Amino acid sequence: MEAPRHLIDKVKQLASIKAVVGDRVSMPNRSGNVMVCCPFHDDGSPSMVVNVKKNNAFCFSCRKGGDPIEFIQRFDGVSFREALESAGDYAGIDVRAELKQQQPVDSAEAAEAKKFYAAQRKAIDEAHEAFRQALKSDESAYSYLRTTRGVSDEAIEKFGLGLAPDDFGFLSRARFKAGWIQEAAISIGLCKSSERAGNVYDHFRGRIMFPFETKPGSVTGFTGRAIADVKPKYLNSPESEVFQKAELVYGLNQAKDHKENGPFLALEGQFDVIRCWMAGFPAGALSGSSVSDVQLSRIFREFDEICFVFDGDVAGAKASLRTMERIAAEVGGSKHVSFAFLPDGYDPDDFIKEHGADVFAERIAHRLTFGQCLSRLIVGSSKLTAGSPESRQKLVAELREWMDRIVDPGLRLGLIESVANAAGIPHEALLDALSHEGNDVADEAATESELPDCRVDPEPHQEMESLIRQQPAFTLLYLSAKHESVRQHILNRQDVACAGGARKVLLQAIAGEDRVIDDELRKEVSRFSKAAEHLMPFGIMLEDDIDACIRLADRACDAILPDLASAAPASPVPASTSINAASDPFALPSVSSSQNTKHHDQVVSPDVDVKKKPEPVDSDSVAALYSPPSF
Repeated sequence: MEAPRHLIDKVKQLASIKAVVGDRVSMPNRSGNVMVCCPFHDDGSPSMVVNVKKNNAFCFSCRKGGDPIEFIQRFDGVSFREALESAGDYAGIDVRAELKQQQPVDSAEAAEAKKFYAAQRKAIDEAHEAFRQALKSDESAYSYLRTTRGVSDEAIEKFGLGLAPDDFGFLSRARFKAGWIQEAAISIGLCKSSERAGNVYDHFRGRIMFPFETKPGSVTGFTGRAIADVKPKYLNSPESEVFQKAELVYGLNQAKDHKENGPFLALEGQFDVIRCWMAGFPAGALSGSSVSDVQLSRIFREFDEICFVFDGDVAGAKASLRTMERIAAEVGGSKHVSFAFLPDGYDPDDFIKEHGADVFAERIAHRLTFGQCLSRLIVGSSKLTAGSPESRQKLVAELREWMDRIVDPGLRLGLIESVANAAGIPHEALLDALSHEGNDVADEAATESELPDCRVDPEPHQEMESLIRQQPAFTLLYLSAKHESVRQHILNRQDVACAGGARKVLLQAIAGEDRVIDDELRKEVSRFSKAAEHLMPFGIMLEDDIDACIRLADRACDAILPDLASAAPASPVPASTSINAASDPFALPSVSSSQNTKHHDQVVSPDVDVKKKPEPVDSDSVAALYSPPSF
């Protein structure tokens, strides 16, 4: 017997995910959310979060986990019915007894429901085809799309655009006259019924129709955009069994055409999505008031990074903050989130038409990581001012709140580094302030002696540069793990050979002497490596250029052994690499355009669907043009 939905939901709600996971996986004994080693892949360090509030588990590496029932089914290798019964024991519900009390489903009733659902799908398909044909025969609407909006014939066909004529009976009078098909059309919002007039009329009139798809060719509903100046400008299909707006991503299927051309761009409007597709960018529009778990899952199934694109005004900054609040516990591991901002008053459609795809690509190429964007918003909202301990106390309090929301270790590390850089606060002082509990201690940690005057509008820094600056030992561990030649170079340095005490032990550990690396250090190295691989702006270059890796390792060694740095042999600098050691001894090497490496960001020209590297933009321009304003 099939279990009723209300029973399944009740078991999911009452069964404790911590109890379910804790009986099957080694788990720390602490309250709140916990990180555990994922049992569904070879997990060297904890990458699965057990989320108490959402009552589910999720692995940032392999994307597996689920609610209590799903976890039991996957871990125990049992059927859904068996997993439901087992989860019921954790929920205090005798599922077997509950199912025995259920009345058998009326087969006739089930057949009627199936027939009605089929009628709903048929009504949608017929309406979609009718809208498409109407657009082809209406010169005014077609001209609006082609001339006014600049939509190509290829895009019209690709996205299945149509027209709902300004006619109360276009669908209801000609196609959905009576019977099951009319009832189905009313139930999914294609038609409406007037009790006073006693007739049925069309819901969409005088609108360009954008169909929503779950998969290519499978339409579930529509958004209608008014051609004339009428309200509302956009009208959606109502929620039904067929159409759930918060679970759909408009344009996701079409975005796969340009999957190799950069991150998935999360936009707001259908015309924005179509314009980006025409310019070669993978993009989609998120329906609903905020991004949902289902939408995130569907996008991350196809793309490793989502870039949310907002206006560069206060409203855009607040929208990005709301998005980060919503997804803080969902992102991390191999799935990344970033943010790009357009000038006030521009949407992607307008911006690309006015400035071109190359300039838009430059905006996307200089997108902010989750940590960069959030750190600037935290610093801006705390309204840091010189000599103000109160504002610094607020900064620490806000950062601590965000640290509680974020569960991915690499993301937490990047955020702390970004806030320290954006606020001009020493990294150690910020860590010390975060480690204290309570406002009194946080205020004490935010004194003048610990937190110097802060800059409101600092020069932006890359997270990887900050990681290298603050964590030279882990930088060496990362590089030596990547290349045997780097490891040997570290061991052969004169100052390393002469080092004594704890420094020698540290550098031996860095170079791979297993006898001095304990399990806790291994875990920390693994976490740092994951963060570094995500944040490394020249990651591909470091994979291929051994000399650049050795040079970077030398600078990190110099930081660990400053008193012996002069004894270190100078490593040759590749011709394609330039380092300004005088101004910043920890600056990442810059790569000339002649070096044969791939660029971290991929952009597309408006005419040719190929990868293109944008023109370099200096740091001041990036700060001025691509950063959201403070609140």
